Amino acid sequence: MAVENKQTGIIQELIRRIEEGIYTDRLPTGLTLAKEFDVNFKTMNRAIIKMAEMGLVTRQAKKGTFIVKEKSNLEDTLIELLFVGSSDPGNHPFYGPMWQGILDSLDGTIYRLVLNRLEENTEVGGLLEPCNAFTPSAGKILVGTSSPQQIKLLARQKSPFVLAGSKAADPNVFCSYVDIASAIIDAVRTLRKNNIKDIAYIGITRDNGELLLDLEKFHAYIAAVQEHGDLDSQLVEHAPPFAATGYAAMKKILDRKQPQAVLVAFDHLCSGVYQAIEEAGLKVGEDVIVIGLDGTSPLLVPPLISISVNLYEVGKNAGRLLLDLIRTPSKRRNFHNVLTAIFHLEPGLEYSKLHRH
Repeated sequence: MAVENKQTGIIQELIRRIEEGIYTDRLPTGLTLAKEFDVNFKTMNRAIIKMAEMGLVTRQAKKGTFIVKEKSNLEDTLIELLFVGSSDPGNHPFYGPMWQGILDSLDGTIYRLVLNRLEENTEVGGLLEPCNAFTPSAGKILVGTSSPQQIKLLARQKSPFVLAGSKAADPNVFCSYVDIASAIIDAVRTLRKNNIKDIAYIGITRDNGELLLDLEKFHAYIAAVQEHGDLDSQLVEHAPPFAATGYAAMKKILDRKQPQAVLVAFDHLCSGVYQAIEEAGLKVGEDVIVIGLDGTSPLLVPPLISISVNLYEVGKNAGRLLLDLIRTPSKRRNFHNVLTAIFHLEPGLEYSKLHRH
């Protein structure tokens, strides 16, 4: 019998036993049930996980699997994920790890995710139009935007909400994100210590009201560069968070002035940045060092230097924070759950090759 069919049969039988009062408080242990149903522990564990996702049981570490006494309304078991993007969140290089972290935070609870995909502004990035058509749910997680208009609409509905991967302009909005500013400052300082002075920047440089963390990257770059002198505007190019913009932005900078290094706000732009550098007859890593600033580290040759960002934990923390808001709404807590990005210098990188500039 296929594993899926075994799981379905196990679930149906366990539901029957619950409905008939055979199990009234908790299920027997997974090992006990696996032996009774003559299946391996993994098969039994998957069946119990599915029952938890259905809201029939809750799992507590080291305590057991407890039966939900009164079946909740469907909306009380849902978490709505509002996602701004054109791709599936699970396959997205930046949001994919967050998605997995959110899923894992709900593992063993009565809650399951429902996806509400919001349309992305394909010209400047972020949200195209605020959404007011929400799914009735116990709570909501907003991913891919910190749009003030969208946040206002979320604040008007009854269920709690959390931003994952974004920072709201309103300090009283619950958020889980990564502070990248210190890593950017460390990167610029490291470059400067190695006599690399002409450091360019590609990314969001203008405030559109919702990409606040991306704008903070630029502000951190400015602050770090101005520790050693004035900002050179010839080395700065605005680029929305779309892969195709990296190539054009790098070409514009090279047409004005050749940098010794370039900080790129979004790692997925770096393939185009590499291409523009190579088309100019220069070598990445020797003539121009490229550093990505969102931690997704795409596979490039030579390898991309990128800051270290734990996106999985951002998602997991967002899910845990939302669950806490649902379960204990009156509890006092910090509005912002913030992780810190880290800049690691690539071992063996020979900065001396740049001294000829």
